[in-house]
Amino acid sequence: MNIPVPSIVELIPDYIGVREIYRTLNVWRFYTPILIYAIIALICTYNIIFHSSLNKKVWMLLLYLLFGSLQFLQIYPRYGSPHLAFSLPPFCILGCYLIYITYNNAPKFLKNPNPRKTSFLRLLILLLPMLYMSFGMITVMGTLNNYSHDYSVLEIDRAKILVSNEQKKEITEVVNYIKSHTERDDKILVVPFDAMYYFLTERDNPCKYNQFLKDFDKKNQQEVIQSLKENNVKYILYRNSEWMNMTEIAPELDNYIKKHYLVIRSYTNIEILSNNTMNR
Repeated sequence: MNIPVPSIVELIPDYIGVREIYRTLNVWRFYTPILIYAIIALICTYNIIFHSSLNKKVWMLLLYLLFGSLQFLQIYPRYGSPHLAFSLPPFCILGCYLIYITYNNAPKFLKNPNPRKTSFLRLLILLLPMLYMSFGMITVMGTLNNYSHDYSVLEIDRAKILVSNEQKKEITEVVNYIKSHTERDDKILVVPFDAMYYFLTERDNPCKYNQFLKDFDKKNQQEVIQSLKENNVKYILYRNSEWMNMTEIAPELDNYIKKHYLVIRSYTNIEILSNNTMNR
């Protein structure tokens, strides 16, 4: 569910088929809020430039636009369905505003307006948001259905967590290994994300960063490297991720880790690395 923003090229289906159309609609669902924010920005710009107007309506639109943009930036780059839902409230408000003005001005879009044509166009205008929300509900229901079939409860000392059957075995083994090979006051580092392992293993983070996102600057990388040295960190949990690659996010830190730590256990999603000095 936690996926990067889909490419804009994916807005066009590769072929006509149920699965491909569903995938394309899902991409449109992600880009629709961005489209709505762009339209609102154009409306505000038009009012300010051509009407020299900064009335209450424009101010409200600008505030909602700012709030929506900040919400979007907060979830980026983990732009999956749960994160999308988190950013939807300002989008829904601005979307309703656009529906309202489009509905009221429907006759202007017709060359020869009459009650029948106008009613039909207004019906289409009202159906669009209903289709958007319905598709979102179908996606959520599909996810819940997958949970019931492919997921089970992971029961360990500190928590009961709903995870996939594949992850259940992996997480259990990783947690048990770290607990059996470290003391309670030992520290581990988890990169680039999956901070839950600090909680599950009851081991502290040697630095102040719980996850490493894009453009992690050199100063911060050196700070993490120094914390690894000062705390004599024995183990690092290294997440394998195509869209959050440590070689791109923090190249200096990644080089240090690969130079001073060896892979001792490898799983589908994560690797356990140990300090070289432990393997001499």
